[in-house]
Amino acid sequence: MSKPLVIVESPTKVKTISKILGSEYIVKSSVGHIRDLPRNAKAIPASYSNKEILWGAVKPKNFENIYVIPEDRKAIVKELHKSYLILYLSSAINTETNKSSIISIIPFIKKENLNFLSHKLAELGVDEIHLYKPDLLDQSLQKKDLNKIMDKIDAILINACKQCERNFKPKIFMHNNLSTALKINEDRTLIAFNFSGKTNLNTNMKDIKIGIITGPESGFSENEEIIIKNQSSETYLLGNFPLKAETAAIVAVSLIQHQKGLL
Repeated sequence: MSKPLVIVESPTKVKTISKILGSEYIVKSSVGHIRDLPRNAKAIPASYSNKEILWGAVKPKNFENIYVIPEDRKAIVKELHKSYLILYLSSAINTETNKSSIISIIPFIKKENLNFLSHKLAELGVDEIHLYKPDLLDQSLQKKDLNKIMDKIDAILINACKQCERNFKPKIFMHNNLSTALKINEDRTLIAFNFSGKTNLNTNMKDIKIGIITGPESGFSENEEIIIKNQSSETYLLGNFPLKAETAAIVAVSLIQHQKGLL
């Protein structure tokens, strides 16, 4: 008879959990979520119409979450099914709010720069990455399939978590514009970094859920600046020198982590 298979998210926990459970169980790592919220419109099950979906939150009629097996996870699940007869899959929902959590709200930028940025955000302990399509989208991305870019980023985040031995992979979301990204995160203290912002970041942020907003290489559009003014609590300046989009996001997260005493 096949032994029960227990799947854990973090590869660093396999050895410890194996010792606890003993030889009657086989413990394997999925290196990330096996089931997750849909990452893009294509991943939403066909049984749901667009009218039923609140994009970003992905919640149908009764506001329950929709869980699917992401495309890059299907091969892992299939392989596990081949090797073992008893398979336990669980979407554990954390009902406790992490008061010190940080999310990064960043624009789509050049692919190579975005790949680098995503890796660094995972290293810095960001809980969620919300990617939005900026009004001033880089020309190199005008005709690109952003869904494919999202899939690549997810793979990069998995690799980053392996390298820095992080237990949980940051969740990633895609939004059609900055306004949608901010509305989804209205329960957080939203802080933007822009050329016209204040110079000092003195607010005590230790136990506050933070959403950090940064813009593209060419800056926020006039419309985006109005949206930020209406929806974010404060706007700050990152030093006295213009920064590249990926550098600005990394520095902003580092500053907030330092304020929280985590860096």
